[in-house]
Amino acid sequence: MSGAALDSEALVALLDSADHLTSQLELSEVLKRILVLAEQLTSCEAGSVILFDSAQNDLYFAAATGPAADQLSTIRIPVGKGKAGEVFATGIPLMENQISDHYKAVDEKTRFSTQAMICIPLSYGAQRYGVLQILNKKSGTEPFLDSDLELAKRLGVQATIAIRNATLFEKMLACSGLYSAPEDRKDLVEGIAGARSAAQLEQMTVLFADMRGFSQLCHILGTPVRIQSMLSEFLILLSEAVIRKHGIVNKFLGDGLMAIFRGDDAARRSVLCAFDIVDSFKVLHRAWEQQSNEDLSFLDVGLGIASDSLILGTMGNERVSDFTVIGPAVNLAAGLERDARDGRHILCDNRTYLAVKDFTQAEGPIRYKIAKPGQDVAHHYKIFHLQRLAVAGPAERFFICFASADEKSVREMIVDPLRQSGIAPFFAPDSIGVGEIWDKAISSALENCDRFVIAISKRSISSHAVSDEVHFAMTQDRLKQPGRVLPLVIDDVDPAQSRQIHWQLGRFQYRVLTSEEGRASFRSLLVELSQAPASVASTS
Repeated sequence: MSGAALDSEALVALLDSADHLTSQLELSEVLKRILVLAEQLTSCEAGSVILFDSAQNDLYFAAATGPAADQLSTIRIPVGKGKAGEVFATGIPLMENQISDHYKAVDEKTRFSTQAMICIPLSYGAQRYGVLQILNKKSGTEPFLDSDLELAKRLGVQATIAIRNATLFEKMLACSGLYSAPEDRKDLVEGIAGARSAAQLEQMTVLFADMRGFSQLCHILGTPVRIQSMLSEFLILLSEAVIRKHGIVNKFLGDGLMAIFRGDDAARRSVLCAFDIVDSFKVLHRAWEQQSNEDLSFLDVGLGIASDSLILGTMGNERVSDFTVIGPAVNLAAGLERDARDGRHILCDNRTYLAVKDFTQAEGPIRYKIAKPGQDVAHHYKIFHLQRLAVAGPAERFFICFASADEKSVREMIVDPLRQSGIAPFFAPDSIGVGEIWDKAISSALENCDRFVIAISKRSISSHAVSDEVHFAMTQDRLKQPGRVLPLVIDDVDPAQSRQIHWQLGRFQYRVLTSEEGRASFRSLLVELSQAPASVASTS
C-alpha cells in the first residue's frame, strides 16, 4: 500500500492493533476496539463506525465515541450523501482539514462541530461494509497529517477483516443454536468457539411457537416465492420478540421455533414474549389479508411454555455439533405448543404459571397427559391457558429516558424491576426492532406514554439526546399530572444538577436508587402501581 512512510513506533502500534482486533469475535466489542485504536493512532477527538443497512439502503452509526456519541444512534445517512455516504459509494478514502459539502444534519442534531475529517471505506473484496470516520484532532487546532491518513487506511484494512470475521461468527452462532443478544450468550460462546465445556444443569424456561394453518396456506398460495416471503416475515417476528425479551433462539422448526430463557425471571420474560408474539401476529395477519384476495382467516399462532431444570450444552463432536437443551420440560413445551389451538394461544406448565400469576389471567389448572406412542407409561401435568395480560393501571405506558452509556445500569435498576412488577416499559434497546427508524419510534412512544421515567446520572446530565427527550416530554399534557414524571437517580450525582437537563425537573419527587431508602421507595411505588385497578389486554 502506497502512502506516507510510517515510523517504527507507528508500525508497532499497528501490529498491536491487529492483535487487539483479532482477539475479539463479538461484533459490538470489535467496533468499540476499532474506535479506541483509532483514537490512539490519530489522537482524534471523536470517531464512528458507520455500517451499511441493506434493508433500508442507507448507513447507520453502529458505534461512536466523542462528545456527541449518545445522539448518533438515531441518525441515518443516505448513500452518496455527505462525506460518509460519498466514501461508501466511491470506495475512495478522504482527508479534509477544511470541511465542505458535509452532511450537516449530523452536526445540527448532535450540536458537534466537525472541523477536520478522515473517512475510510471498510471493504473486503467486492463487499463494502461501511466507513470508519475520524473527526478533529484533540488539540482542536492541529490538522490531520498524511501519516494520520496512512494509519487510518491501514487500521481500516484490519478493521474490515475484524468486522467480517465478527459478522461471520454471529452467523455461525445463530446457525448453531445461539441466536441472541451478545450479553445473553456470553458465558455460552466458549462451548462452541473454544474448548468444549461440559454440559450443565440449569433452571430455565423453554418456549415453542408455531403458525397454525401453514400447510393449508401452502396449498392455497402454491407460489414458492410468496410462501417463502411470508414464512420469513413470520420467523423474523418470532425471533425478534425472543431477542427483545433476552431469550435465545435455539432452533427454527419449519414454521416455528424453539427458544430458551435463562435467569431468575426467565418464566416472566418468556410469557411477556409469548403475548408480544400473539399481538404482533395479529398485525402481520392483517397486513397479509390486505395484500391477498384469499381468505386467510384460518391462520393463527400457538405457543407452549415450560420451566424446569434442564441440561444445557453442545452435543456432538468436532465435525458436527448442536447447542441445545435436554429434559422433560422440552417435550412438555413442545406438546403444549401442538395443543395450543382453537382460540387457546398460550399454554404453560404449573411452574411457569406460578411465576406469572400476578400479572396474567388464566384458565386452569387443566389436567394434561403426555405419552409416547407404543408406551404404556404416561406423564400427567397441571397446565394453564394464559388468556390475558393484566397491565398496571389503565394500560399505562412507561417511557424510559436514559443516556445510552448507562444502558446496563438502567436495565438492572429500573427496567428489570418494572418488568417484574408486570409493567412492560418502552426501553429503546428492547422496544425498537431491527431496521426501525429510531427517531420515529421514540417520537411515537413519547407522544403516547402515560409515565415518563428519567434516569438521572452524570452521563444523562450532559446528554443532548436526554435533554431533547425531556423537553419534548414536558410539552405533553398527560405528563403534567402529579406522579407522571419519575426522576430516578442511578449514580453519585446531585439531583439538583438535573436542572441542567430541564428546569422543571427540580419540582418532581426524586428517588435515589443508590441508597436502600430510595430503592425501598421505588419498590413501594411499583407495588402500588401493580395493585392499582388493572385493565386487561385480551389476546383472543
